[in-house]
Amino acid sequence: AAPAADAAPAPAADAQKGDETAMCGSPAPEAAAGSPAPAVPAPTGCDDIDETAELSVEELETCRSCESIDNDEEFLLMILEMLSTNLKEKLANIQTCLEAGNYEAIWKDAHSIKGSALQCSLSGLSNAAKAVEHHFKEVAGGSASPDSQTHRDLVKELRLQGIKVQNTTKHLQEAQ
Repeated sequence: AAPAADAAPAPAADAQKGDETAMCGSPAPEAAAGSPAPAVPAPTGCDDIDETAELSVEELETCRSCESIDNDEEFLLMILEMLSTNLKEKLANIQTCLEAGNYEAIWKDAHSIKGSALQCSLSGLSNAAKAVEHHFKEVAGGSASPDSQTHRDLVKELRLQGIKVQNTTKHLQEAQ
């Protein structure tokens, strides 16, 4: 959901929303302001992911104390809510693009996720997004061959990291 005019800026990934999201299908509808983002959609072949995973205490503390959040609990929750919504949209699009073989759109969405994750010091998510970005950029450019198992493994790890952010966000919302 778009932040109100007086709210802090959205993560960098929101600024990069554009034609790449529409390349493989329409993005999922955004959650209403203040409501939790729906769960990250399960790609085909990823049924063995821990759907209850959350960020570790260390990961959450690193995010909480990063320069852009500076231990502001209200701002932390707002950023994580926006990131969760963005993740749902981007991961759904990545799955659609994977099925369509649109590798360029995949690396662009992964790049967007990486930027948002880096802004919040979420290293697990940013590293998974970076791996997806680099692999699919090479495949799209022809310097690497498509490999469906590698594709599934990379997207699976990215999805797991997204689930951790979403579950942690939900937990923080419930604690308020």
